Amino acid sequence: MPNTEQIEIHGYPFTVERAETPEEKAKGLSGRKYLPNGTGMLFKMSGGPAKFHMRDTHIPLDILYLDDRGVVIMKDRMQPYVGQSRCDGDVHNVLELPSGTSDELSIEVGDAFDLPAPSVLRDIVREALLLSS
Repeated sequence: MPNTEQIEIHGYPFTVERAETPEEKAKGLSGRKYLPNGTGMLFKMSGGPAKFHMRDTHIPLDILYLDDRGVVIMKDRMQPYVGQSRCDGDVHNVLELPSGTSDELSIEVGDAFDLPAPSVLRDIVREALLLSS
């Protein structure tokens, strides 16, 4: 079962899956044939430059690179299978949304999102489960 969070983007509710572990980040949205409106994937990054690719990803995506305050520092549109994107800024989160969402909601560089803080308790439980398996 994916780990999901509720966030709000320009007044609209979104359910986003969290990709925090190296395995979750590597898989991302690859293999998916559809990403419904109002959903996405939030990648927790460690800061510094970030690079994403669309290998094995069947759907076009908007990608938003966010700093440590949740401010959009770069946005990009990625095409299935061949798209690549890189942000050289201090990236702490990356938000992937259905293609066209940025235009529909007028998301621009400089916009800020109130992202949920990672749950320390959830992280401890996840680590314990991974160690026991």
